[in-house]
Amino acid sequence: MKKILIPLALITLLLITGCNSSVSSGEDNNDENHREETNGQDNNDEMKELTLEMAGQGSPRTLVELTSFIEETPELGTANDVSFHSFDIYEDFGEGTQLVFLIVNRLPFNLQDISFSLTMGDGTDEKKVWDQHHVVLSKKDIGILESNHAIPFGLALTEEMEETLRSINTGQFVIEIDDFQYESVE
Repeated sequence: MKKILIPLALITLLLITGCNSSVSSGEDNNDENHREETNGQDNNDEMKELTLEMAGQGSPRTLVELTSFIEETPELGTANDVSFHSFDIYEDFGEGTQLVFLIVNRLPFNLQDISFSLTMGDGTDEKKVWDQHHVVLSKKDIGILESNHAIPFGLALTEEMEETLRSINTGQFVIEIDDFQYESVE
C-alpha cells in the first residue's frame, strides 16, 4: 500500500506548522470542556524531550516518518497541556484510508482512557470532515499516554471526507476538541 500524496500546501501545513488544538487541564477537573486553539508551538526551554509511542499501529514506513517528525520538532506540544496535531493521510495505518493525528501529553502525569468530541473543517458549516465525532482512545487500544510522550491515532476517511479535507485551504484548517475526558495514572 502506498501513501496518498497530498498537495504541497497541505503537506507544508501538516508537517511544518501543523494543525493543532490544545486542551488545558484544571487542577482537579479531568472532564475539561475548555478548548484552546493554538497556531504555533510552545518554545518553553524547560519542556523535556518528546518520545513517540506507536502502540502497535502503522507500518514501518509510518514509524520512520513519525519518528523523523518528532526528532525534527522536539518542542511539539504545549507545556502543561495536551495537544492534537493532524499529521497526514495514510492507507497503511489501519483499515482503509485514515487521517493520522498525534496526541501529545505535556502534562506532568500520565493519561489513559481518553475520550473527546472532534470537529475538523474550515471553521464554517460548509466544509466539515468531522462534526462532534466522538473519539475514544482506550488503554486497550493505545496504552498509557505518558507525560512528554506522543501517540498517533487514525480516524477513518470516506472518499467524500477525503475530498472535503483536500478542498480546505491550508490556512483555514480548524480542529475543535470538546468534552475532553481522561483518567490520570501515576
